Amino acid sequence: MQPILKRAGVAVTAGLALTGLVGCSTTSSAAPTSGQTVSIQGVENLPGLDHWTSDGVGQDSIGMLWGDMLISSDHKGDYTAGLATAWKFSPDNMSVTLTLRKGVEFSDGSAFTSADVKATLERLEDPDIRNASAWSAALKSVEAPSDTSVVIDFKAAMPSFLNMASRTPVIEAAAYEADPTGYFKKPIGTGPFTVTAYNAATGTVSLDKNTKWWNWTSKNKTNVDHIKYSFAASDTSRASSLIAGDTDVAQMVSQNDVDRIKAAGATVDSFAESSHIYLGLRSGDGKSFANAKLRQALSEAIDRKSLVDDLLGGGRAATWPSTPDSVGYEKTDGYTYDVKAAKALVAESGYDGSTLKMLVPSGIFGQSDEVAQSIQSMAAKVGIKISVQSLDVATFQQYQQAGNYDLYVSSFTLANGDSFTEATNLIGLDRFATGFKDDELTSIAAEVGKTVDQDQRDALTQKEYQIVMDQFAPNLYLYEPQGNTAVAKGVTGIVNFPDGAADFRFVSKS
Repeated sequence: MQPILKRAGVAVTAGLALTGLVGCSTTSSAAPTSGQTVSIQGVENLPGLDHWTSDGVGQDSIGMLWGDMLISSDHKGDYTAGLATAWKFSPDNMSVTLTLRKGVEFSDGSAFTSADVKATLERLEDPDIRNASAWSAALKSVEAPSDTSVVIDFKAAMPSFLNMASRTPVIEAAAYEADPTGYFKKPIGTGPFTVTAYNAATGTVSLDKNTKWWNWTSKNKTNVDHIKYSFAASDTSRASSLIAGDTDVAQMVSQNDVDRIKAAGATVDSFAESSHIYLGLRSGDGKSFANAKLRQALSEAIDRKSLVDDLLGGGRAATWPSTPDSVGYEKTDGYTYDVKAAKALVAESGYDGSTLKMLVPSGIFGQSDEVAQSIQSMAAKVGIKISVQSLDVATFQQYQQAGNYDLYVSSFTLANGDSFTEATNLIGLDRFATGFKDDELTSIAAEVGKTVDQDQRDALTQKEYQIVMDQFAPNLYLYEPQGNTAVAKGVTGIVNFPDGAADFRFVSKS
């Protein structure tokens, strides 16, 4: 086997840690004023601060504040040193040895050692931690031969290791072992900020600066002492809050609000997201969407270009189950929009006219309710009746996991530009209980799950996605959104990544 690849080559060792900003887009610099508070309004209500038990990329952003990752990432597929200064894979890719950074302390003053890495990873071997399946499927053992080295053995090759390691904050072993159920309410990490308060009901997080963070320098140390994150489902309310001066950063504002935000003196950072909005169809035996003709009819009823141009004012109509520049992407003409053909397919499908329940999560992506209502209207024009049920994220996830829906509209992010999780977990393992079965797809997904060579993974994933396109299941892809983050005047140093995460570690406010 070839060594595990990063986007631009082989990742074997890494140099110095990041001491500044790396990413997709940053705000400009300004003269700082000390003792500041930066308030952030986001689209995720953060039902938990543990990324591996809660869906969404919001935990990535907050996790970079209270913790540090083993490996740093530009979220586009390239990796550099984090708490691990070097990593080396065995020739067969069945193990990796990490060299850890010296002199790092947790926010409570205890020393960071290999024992903390061991505890962090061994916890993720639990198959009941639903978002950590890539860890639990691959980890065989984690050994700490010294305070500054870790050896990880795999049960099977883990192509997603670098991706996963760059999204896993290292926890303090002793604190977690003392209170595993309460640890993530106020997690203790090695990061530049510490969590002082967290409200799961409102998705509100308060953090204070950790003045002893190992990565501060005289040039990059923030003048911000406090960061407050809050959830606001409405795009318009986030924009209005920023314009009114009640918040400093409004994530994922609507393209329709950009002009009025700029007119108020704020800036808007626009970027292409490496995520897509899609429909999941309950297509198991006995379900309405078990019929391929009805699935195709719904697809052909949806005017994806209109969603992007007329409703959203920005983005890209989906033509494939992954985004450009990601593993498994293939440039195609995409889906057909044909109302006449859709009507004929509905008639041929034997659809009985019953109302189908569509779930939409409030706040996972911009203008979610409006998108769901547009799809409902488009479907009605070809004779498919859909009711829309908007749910908070936690309830939506419960319904989704249980298969309690006919269809749902949601967002999936290709973290670090890597389609591995979607190909092997979301589709291959039918994570969201669509009930869709295709033996060839299942076989290919299993092969992707153990293939390290990136060119081979790319070819296999393209085959898998072609089946998804041909069968119109388990998902129909709608569009890739445009990201817009609005920032108040005087706030600088924020990096917005294409996968929806943001780096606030070096934010400043004048």
